[in-house]
Amino acid sequence: MSNSLFFGIELSIAAQAYVLGLIDRFKHLAPKAEWTTPEKLHLTLLFVGKRDNEQEVADTAERALLNVDRCELKLVGAGMFARPPVLYLAVRGAVAPLDKARSVLANDIGGVKNSFSSWTPHLTLAKGPPLDDLGTANIEIEKVTRDVAFTVDHVTLYKTVGGGQPYKEVRKYWTRG
Repeated sequence: MSNSLFFGIELSIAAQAYVLGLIDRFKHLAPKAEWTTPEKLHLTLLFVGKRDNEQEVADTAERALLNVDRCELKLVGAGMFARPPVLYLAVRGAVAPLDKARSVLANDIGGVKNSFSSWTPHLTLAKGPPLDDLGTANIEIEKVTRDVAFTVDHVTLYKTVGGGQPYKEVRKYWTRG
């Protein structure tokens, strides 16, 4: 059985604490939503999908991520995608090198759906429905958000385990600098 693979970026401990504090403070506004749990908190760089060749993907990524420089990102404010309903924190900063790495990864790995569409860097807080409840949470979170910076010093290849279990780390790729 194959697992879904994805490349993610971990937040600093301070950024994690900030995000988890927001979730804890506002999750009552959308109690039916699926709120992100601490062990699943990450910024998705590229979703690869189901693959039987995990080691091949990991090795290909080693070459594709070789020249990625350490960079600074920041969480800047709340937002929403309507379909499917997703409440998120926007991510800004030095995203260009990560977007380039994302394109190289998708090209070198191959067969990645939607990999060449525009990347909207974001950190998922919750997935709906109901959309109205997430909208209320979005408005309230936006009132209190502040910019929170964090350093990207590595990208991690994860695989899903299923059944609500935490993601399993396959390999870390350290940035330069």
